[in-house]
Parts: sequence; structure tokens; C-alpha cells
Amino acid sequence: MSARDLIKMPTSSSGCFESTLWHRGKRISLILVGTVLLSGCSVRDPHESPEVKAPEEWSFSHEDTYHVKDTTIRMGNESDLSPGDHLKQGAWWQRFNDPVLTQLVDQAIKDNYSSQQALARIEHAQGYLESVHGSRLPQVEASSKFDRSSMSVSNPTSSRRSKLTSLFEAEIGVSWELDLFEKLKNEEQAAFKTLEAQEWARRALNLILVADVCTSYFKIRTLSLALDLMEDICKERALELSLVESQYEVGLVDGTKVLKSQMNLEGANKRRFAIHQSLHHNFTVLSLLTTRPLSGLKTTMERESHHLPTDLPLVVLDRFAKVVQKRPDLQEAQSELAASYALTTAAMASFYPSISLSGVFGYIDSSRSVGQLAYGGGIGALLPLLNFGVLEGRLSQAQAAEKQALLSFQEGMLKAFLEIEQTVTKFLEAKAQVALSAQLVAQRQDIFALSQDRVDVGLESQEVLSGETVALLEERMEALNVHQSFLEGYIQLMKALGE
Repeated sequence: MSARDLIKMPTSSSGCFESTLWHRGKRISLILVGTVLLSGCSVRDPHESPEVKAPEEWSFSHEDTYHVKDTTIRMGNESDLSPGDHLKQGAWWQRFNDPVLTQLVDQAIKDNYSSQQALARIEHAQGYLESVHGSRLPQVEASSKFDRSSMSVSNPTSSRRSKLTSLFEAEIGVSWELDLFEKLKNEEQAAFKTLEAQEWARRALNLILVADVCTSYFKIRTLSLALDLMEDICKERALELSLVESQYEVGLVDGTKVLKSQMNLEGANKRRFAIHQSLHHNFTVLSLLTTRPLSGLKTTMERESHHLPTDLPLVVLDRFAKVVQKRPDLQEAQSELAASYALTTAAMASFYPSISLSGVFGYIDSSRSVGQLAYGGGIGALLPLLNFGVLEGRLSQAQAAEKQALLSFQEGMLKAFLEIEQTVTKFLEAKAQVALSAQLVAQRQDIFALSQDRVDVGLESQEVLSGETVALLEERMEALNVHQSFLEGYIQLMKALGE
């Protein structure tokens, strides 16, 4: 209803008009009261977190683990985490006490392109949520119009002439859709859960990013130490070859031993080249993850002494129901499930009538009449009767998406069981290997010291001592690889636990 339509309403009998207006206002008031009383009617029960049956036992054979029974897991209500929390809530990488690593992780979270894309997706979801929320509020619009026309008129006493007519209209309209069956409310809830899912997705992505940065960083540290050991091995192999060649010249050994020493030196040089190539590759990976120039990254890491952390904090395995609540990927799946549930509910509400209120206040002025004010209001209802399967198709689509989200959540839960158990098992195995490797290095060190003493008293040759030196360096090289596996196991465990 526009202001011009209100002006054209009959007003010849003011008393009759006022009485009619009063009765109409009374009926509208009754309709409004009834609408308010009926508001909040939902076509579906509120969403509840799904229950997933967990294995009866969650335990491991190692003595450092806990024997935990967990029959049913319910996520959501018990969680004290907020999806907006920064990943630094755990900050497990700071337990390594390495300022360079902490700096690289912070820079990767801030500048990595994948992390920036995740932030952009959050902003997109935030904008959509604001748009959906605004649609639930009254909409106010203003419009104005000015027309000027010319009309040709004539009379018997004068010649034909033109008459100008001006018309000015201005009005403000208000409309508000009453969310009687909570269609708009569920659409807003879906938008909010989508935003929440994007925030958890960013957290999950950053967790993977941090794990990749830490893994590449410690690989570089390990390879740098391995390269130093390989340099010493190459020197010992060269010394061994020199001694064998001297013995060959005086006829103490045959050419086979010389050839074997040459092959040992060639193999050591190839291994050194392979380590150097792997070191360059991991520098490149770390540079891409942190978006730092390769040259600047090498300079930063070369300024610090090469070391690997040895004492790591004890990993406490809590009840599985509490452990999985820390995993952002499962929280993301749960938010997506809640969003799809809300969209299905909104699709169901589309089959019910939609009620809307409208009002208008306007002013009209023309060259043929005095300016007048006009106002009015009304209530409208819209019920879909024949849409050729449009609403049914949207509902089927929403129900299929909800089913897919539920299956994805359940699959993610089962994968979490498997991933955590595997990572804990591998970490404990790597921890045992570190202790065994330390014992082997100590034993090899004792053998080397004994050999050195025997050389000093003339009981063994320098060639034997060179061989023992290489054996000790090789054992230290193996210990480095074992320790690297232990660090990678710890990193993967932190990622699996969602720290």
C-alpha cells in the first residue's frame, strides 16, 4: 500500500471512517497478539550432539599409558573450549625451549597463504551471518518521486494552450516478516554454525601447519648434525684409504683391500651429498611454510647452535571423551552437522505460512491539490500451494547434506580413535628406541676408547683405530635418526591430541 492509495480512500463520512478504522485496528491488534503467542513454534526438535559408541577399552601395553574404559562419547556440551580461541592456547611447540622455532611458528601462522585463506573464509562466513541476521529484523525503505507533465487543453473562446502539472511523492515503508515457524531463526543458526566450523577449520589447519613447521625445522637440525658427522666419516675414510695405499706400496695388502677402501670413501661422499641435498630440500619446505626468503632463513638458523631437545614433558593421556574434544577437526565436523540440521529445519518450515507486517507513511503534493500526509499498515500471509516440487527438492537436498554431515562426523570420530592409538604407540616405540640407541652409542664409545688405548701401547694399528672411529660415528649417525623419529612421533602425537 502506497501513500497515493491511502489518499484515495473515501473520507466523505469521517465518523463512519473513524469507526471502521477503529475496528480494523482492533482486529489487527488481535492478530498481532495471536501471532506473538504462536511465535517460537518450531517444526523440529532442537539439535543434540550425536552419540558415538567408542571401543570398550582404550589402553596400550606400555606401562606409561592409562587403562581407560569409555562406553559412550558425547561432544559439545562438556567442552570448555571456544572456537575463537587462538591456537596458542596449547602452544606445545614452546616446550622445546627453542626461540627460533617459536618465531618461525608464529610467522607461519601469521603469513602462510593457507592460513590467510582460512581467515578470508571466516570473514566471508561472518558477512553472511550478518546478512541473515539482518533479514530477521524490520526492513525500512524510503522512496521519493517527482513528475512534471504538460497537458494540451482548449476552449471555445481561446486558442489551444498547454497546462503544466507537477506531482511530488515521498514515503517511508516498513516491513517485517514474523518468523512464526522459525525458518529465519534456523537459517541464522546455520550461518552461525558455518562460521563456527570455519573457525575450527582454521584451528585445524594451523595445527597441521605448526606440525609441518616443527617437523621440517628438526629435520634441518638433524641433517645439519648428520652432515657434520658425515664430514668426519669422509675424513676417516680418506685416512683409511691413505693407510691402505701405503701398505699396498710396501706389499702388506693386496689391491682388493685398496679397492674396498676406495669404495668406502666413494660411498661416504655420496651419502654426504645426499644429506646436503635433503638439507637444502627441507630448507626450501620451511621457507615455503613460513613465507621467509631462503637465504634469510639459513642465516637465522646458522646463527644458532645445532641442538636437538632431549627432555620433553610427560604426555598425559586423559579420558578419550575429553581428548577428542580438543581436536579441531572433530569440532568442525560437529559444527557442520549442526548447520546442516538447521538448514533442514528451515527447509521444513518453508512448507508453512509466512506472516509479514507492513506499514507506510507518506506525503503527496501536486499543483492541483494541497499537500497531504498519509499513513497506514497491514498484515499479509503467504502459503505455498503449487511449486512443482521446488520446496520438496530443497528439503531432500538439505536432508541429504545432513546425512552426509552425520556420516562425516562419525567417520572422523572413528579415525580419531585409530590415529591417536597409532601415534601413541609409535611415540612409545620411538621413546624406547632412543634409550636403546643411547646404550649402543655408549658401548661403541667404550670400544673406541679401548681401541685407542691399545693403539697407544702398540697392540693395534692406526687402521684399526680408524675403523673404530668410523663405527662410532656411524652409531652416532643412527642415534640421530632415532632421535629425529622420536621428535616426529612427539609432534604427530601433539597433532593427534589436538593440543
